[in-house]
Amino acid sequence: MQGGGIPGASEKAGSRTPQLVSGVTTENLVAYNKVAITKFLQEFPEINAIQFRMHWESGLTREETPQFWHDMLAIIKKSRPDIQLDLRAKGPPDEVIKDALIRN
Repeated sequence: MQGGGIPGASEKAGSRTPQLVSGVTTENLVAYNKVAITKFLQEFPEINAIQFRMHWESGLTREETPQFWHDMLAIIKKSRPDIQLDLRAKGPPDEVIKDALIRN
């Protein structure tokens, strides 16, 4: 988890904490999120909108951002083309904006 975001998190770093995801690393972040968003959309078909906060504070590097969001948006378009998206971002790369517009 991102340091400083949750009080007391630094003391619990590396250990399992109820209701928090553990084991996600830089190496498996994309694979984890692909499976997670797919399962989320399957498990909750009644949801009609999703908000993503796409700021740099998410932990993705500038280099990782375009491919990560390309993959996430493609999964959403395939799984739930009707779902509304609220994409909140500060200064996203042009590629991400284009992918989001194409999704519609």
